Amino acid sequence: MKLIFARFSDLPRVTKTVIAVSCAMYVLDMFLGPRIYVYLGLVPYLLTHKFWLWQPVTYMFLHGGFFHIFFNMFMMWMLGGLIEGAIGSKKFLIYFLVTGMGAALFNVLFAPNSMVPVIGASGAIYGLLLAFGMMYPNATVFLYFLIPVKAKYLAVVLGVIELASSFFSSYTGIANLAHLGGLLTGFLYLKLNPELLGSFKTVTPVRQEPDFVSKEEVDAILDKIRHNGMDSLNLRERHILEDVSRRMHGL
Repeated sequence: MKLIFARFSDLPRVTKTVIAVSCAMYVLDMFLGPRIYVYLGLVPYLLTHKFWLWQPVTYMFLHGGFFHIFFNMFMMWMLGGLIEGAIGSKKFLIYFLVTGMGAALFNVLFAPNSMVPVIGASGAIYGLLLAFGMMYPNATVFLYFLIPVKAKYLAVVLGVIELASSFFSSYTGIANLAHLGGLLTGFLYLKLNPELLGSFKTVTPVRQEPDFVSKEEVDAILDKIRHNGMDSLNLRERHILEDVSRRMHGL
């Protein structure tokens, strides 16, 4: 299976919105400076003592540097569209927010009096990596763009790395505990919502051999185009249509 780098305009609306808002906040951060981290980042002390309850949501849309936002939004671009296309925008939004907030609370649990802001969507991104591993367990993912790992083992590998990092690395605003919290929250949420697991198991992987895509499924996509136009197709349906067209032309 190969992941396809979709055009931004083709991404589902929640994935597209998260990327757009995160990029806008990154630009805003350039003008306002680090003070924005105190108000909109996750400061455990302010949550536990001052009850700034918006922070477990807003911290996800702030990033501390170019590579921080680049890698998070790259993963959002690649994985968000696939998962949102499989389970629908509403369920995807809930899953993204739940894993992100779970990551935040996990970090607060271990450092309730910390005044160091935690920022970034990394916790939620790790939740997406877990979901992707359950959707496409045999897909090969290149960890850090270098090490090939089967998607079904990716969550375990990342969990071990983050657990080790939380003990041996110095504390930063991009907290390893938040990453681990995103993985654990995603796992618990999927176990408590078996219908989502069912959705993953019935998804037809994009970029599989022809016999994995049934004629009925292709006909349903063509009917959808006839009635609602090309813009009504989700990312997965577009990929299936591209595959069928490519095979028909012998490419």
